[in-house]
Amino acid sequence: MYVLVEIRETSPDGTRPMVSVVVVNFNGRESLLKCLLSITKSVYSNFETIVVDNGSNDGSLDEVVKCFGDGPRIKLVRCKTNVGPAQARNLGVQIAQGNFIAFLDNDTIPDDRWLDEVIKVFTSDATIGACQSKLLTMKDPTRFDCVGDYLTPFGFLLQRVDYGIVDRGQFDEVAEIFSAKSASIIVRRDVLSEVDGFDADYFMFVEETDLCWRIWLRGIKVLYVPNSIVYHKFGMTKQIAPSLSSFLVKYHGPKNYLATIVKNAGFSLGLRMIPVHLSIWTATMIFLLFKRRGTEAALVGRGLAWNLTHLSDLQRKRSIVQRRIRKVSDSGILPRIMRPMPIEYIFKRAHQLTVW
Repeated sequence: MYVLVEIRETSPDGTRPMVSVVVVNFNGRESLLKCLLSITKSVYSNFETIVVDNGSNDGSLDEVVKCFGDGPRIKLVRCKTNVGPAQARNLGVQIAQGNFIAFLDNDTIPDDRWLDEVIKVFTSDATIGACQSKLLTMKDPTRFDCVGDYLTPFGFLLQRVDYGIVDRGQFDEVAEIFSAKSASIIVRRDVLSEVDGFDADYFMFVEETDLCWRIWLRGIKVLYVPNSIVYHKFGMTKQIAPSLSSFLVKYHGPKNYLATIVKNAGFSLGLRMIPVHLSIWTATMIFLLFKRRGTEAALVGRGLAWNLTHLSDLQRKRSIVQRRIRKVSDSGILPRIMRPMPIEYIFKRAHQLTVW
């Protein structure tokens, strides 16, 4: 549930809807300042910036106040502890005034036209609920970070392009995608409210996938917008806290993937998807045990088991999704959002998981 706020629908000239840019931060002082500075250079003029800090202890907010002030230019939300990106984004939305909410990771630098280009697409079609920018790597801006994901029959995500592939214009068309990446996802405020925002129980990992699935079930589409460009550093969590990063991936990854299927898949789809999904996670645990990485295997098992210990909560959430949020059948959207998952892709993703 979101608090009621006054929504500024257009700019003073009556043409541009207001956008609230929400940036979540945790001990990312240097990256955060660069991100905020780049936001101020946006060509799109009718926006506000909200920083939600997850209990940083590196002086992040002191630097923000020093550089930008604590007032109309940038609104600050201070969390005493790290509540995770999912809940932090919800807190940012609670004080947002725009009718579009643009979520950026703190390790991003948006191009000066990123908002201008995405709002053009939004205003051309009322059935668009969310958009992802073209994400390029900050280290080498000629290479892809992410251009969106598809859903697979196994319940995992299939990246449209591998990380680090050179951008030669092969993804320069607006396209429907199943899931946007949270590093730069822009959502209509009313749609965000209709689908109940981010699930705070996810903490982080796949929270944007869960959100996008509910948007599709609402009968509203998610698009990739190539002219909206954002540069992403990637791997900041691993850099700041390596042990925390491994925990987030090994525990919250399987936990949230399975919860997302349980909540959002129709009965017949879930019946087909969940057994194979669990088999792949089981194989991952066996592989980790074979590599004598029992602690990590246990984290995967704990993540999956979370769904059993919280089954009543999941059933309640599933009921909300299936009875109130859902407006279209799986058969009506799966041809648009699902792609087959090549066996070599499964092995590649499993390897990536085990090396984190």
